[in-house]
Amino acid sequence: MKKKILALTMLLGLTCAVAAIQAEEEKILPEEPGKWEKAGQEIEDAAHAVGDATTDSSKKVWNTTKDESVGAWDTTKKKSKELWEEGKAKLHEVTAPETDTPESVAPESVAPEN
Repeated sequence: MKKKILALTMLLGLTCAVAAIQAEEEKILPEEPGKWEKAGQEIEDAAHAVGDATTDSSKKVWNTTKDESVGAWDTTKKKSKELWEEGKAKLHEVTAPETDTPESVAPESVAPEN
């Protein structure tokens, strides 16, 4: 009979130990998804922050580029106009017919048509 009680006590102790281990595992498992969810949320927040910073930076770069290109365009337009006017004047100077001065023109005799 003592052997039966001893065996029963050992079986009961083993069962309690297994139950305690399973309870510990179940206790740990619910905490893990919470940690992963928190880490996932932190990564998502960081990704959004990087996206927002990139958007802000690109807007600043675009506005700076736009402002500088307007200035460059105005300068280019002004210089082009000046060069065009100079070229046009030189072309006119080279291709224009020589005008006779009144002193060099001999009066033609015009016969009356009657």
